[in-house]
Amino acid sequence: MQIDLHGDISGFLSTHPQAPLVTLHHFDAIDPIFPSMDHPQAIRHLMKAAEVDQSRLSQQTICYHRQRNWSLSVSWGYSAYIYENIIPRSTLIKPLETFKAWVRNTKYPAFMFNTRWLNGNACMLRILIT
Repeated sequence: MQIDLHGDISGFLSTHPQAPLVTLHHFDAIDPIFPSMDHPQAIRHLMKAAEVDQSRLSQQTICYHRQRNWSLSVSWGYSAYIYENIIPRSTLIKPLETFKAWVRNTKYPAFMFNTRWLNGNACMLRILIT
């Protein structure tokens, strides 16, 4: 799958892809995938996870801690989200729309997949795996 997005693509990278991730196009138009690093450093860092288990790179795992009423979403080699409420898996597998489409066309949908909006919920914690 070719990725033609720009801006912050962390929401896309933190969910289970609908198709295998093949290439990131327009790499210079996306924010560094680890904010404290430049583009080359960030990619080298992500590739360290690929060296450990390439087949699981950016694959999402969802689990629940019922006693604390938490939902957890972990993307191997990239990020972990902790939500202080139980959120259905069908919602968590949709990418957070932190990114922008390369071309905005009012005639067609912006993406070939469903997304969910950031809601500014203070009860969500995102941790970048470093």
